[in-house]
Amino acid sequence: MKAARPAHTTDRAPASFPFHFLLRPAARRHRLRRVLWAPFYCLLVGCAAEGPPQPPRVERPEPIHDLRARQVGRNFEIRLTLPTLATDGQRLTKPVEVDLFRTETPPRRAPQPPLTAGKPWVELSPTNLARYARGSRLDYSFTLSRTQFRQQLGFSLAFLAVSLTRGFRGRPRRSLPSNLVVVPILDVTEPVENLSVKGTPKVLVLRWSAPRLALSGSPAPSNLTYRIYARSGGRATSFQRLNSTSSTEFQDRDFQFGLNYYFMVRTITAKGNTVAESKDSNVVEITPADIFPPLPPKHLSALYVSPAVELIWQANTETNLAGYRVYRRENHQPFSLLNKKLLRTPVYRDTTVKANRRYIYAVTTVDQSGNESGKSSAVTIETR
Repeated sequence: MKAARPAHTTDRAPASFPFHFLLRPAARRHRLRRVLWAPFYCLLVGCAAEGPPQPPRVERPEPIHDLRARQVGRNFEIRLTLPTLATDGQRLTKPVEVDLFRTETPPRRAPQPPLTAGKPWVELSPTNLARYARGSRLDYSFTLSRTQFRQQLGFSLAFLAVSLTRGFRGRPRRSLPSNLVVVPILDVTEPVENLSVKGTPKVLVLRWSAPRLALSGSPAPSNLTYRIYARSGGRATSFQRLNSTSSTEFQDRDFQFGLNYYFMVRTITAKGNTVAESKDSNVVEITPADIFPPLPPKHLSALYVSPAVELIWQANTETNLAGYRVYRRENHQPFSLLNKKLLRTPVYRDTTVKANRRYIYAVTTVDQSGNESGKSSAVTIETR
């Protein structure tokens, strides 16, 4: 007879039996630490399959394509648009710097482009770049002294621009050179003098005196061309070129009453495709006010149809017409106003007349600013 198997024994241990508890205490603590640190280790070194190492992004700016330069008096203005994209097509995240290069070529020689491999003529770091940047536009200018201007008159100035960012340890990542700009130094005139502006009902009239001398001291040309610049609103707005003329007078018809306007004028000097301007004239300001009365009505006629006098006249064509007023008098008495409300149409019926009287009528025009015209030609009628 087989011996009975103890009740607490089995053929094999249960699958869920925690064998790790059979380990020694030190081994159990080591295994627990490995389990707890596993997620953090995956975050640090990555638990997925390793890929090829990625090189750091090189933010080399795109080249500047719109470099411009012009002469205004003895001042030279350089303008460009700061790049916002790198050569990889993505946006720049590092501060942009600009290096300007310049060469000076004597008269009767071909202008020499600057060498961008050498030291820049001007270095605009992010710190001082803010002085000249207006959003994405950069405006840089310099002025020649009177002595420098006379010594270099007829020279050609050539400009190039290179933008850059700083990489590892401040190493520059330079763009390719910009477009080349060549500016000949021209003998522009002294500024225009005695600019004035006067308001009229339909135009603002500007007048000025032609300059007598060029900057070199020689007489100014007699056939000058002038550029008119204007701005409206506050002083914070910038001047915009309005028009050009060969006269010393200009009429601006595009204005509104009640707005502030500022005007200035420059002369222009041309050589080939290059145009240089004189310095600004004095700036004049005007706030045109509508103080100009409209024209009086025409062709007033009267007809007595008892018991009233009927008046009719030709309608005015002013765009700001508000209405009409009718006046009447007897004999040598002064005129008195008949209608308290402005008439919108050129007709009126006077029902206050009396029989066997002699009346004299006149009509005026009123505009939307309250200006009243003179009286029309009077018409006389007798009520019989």
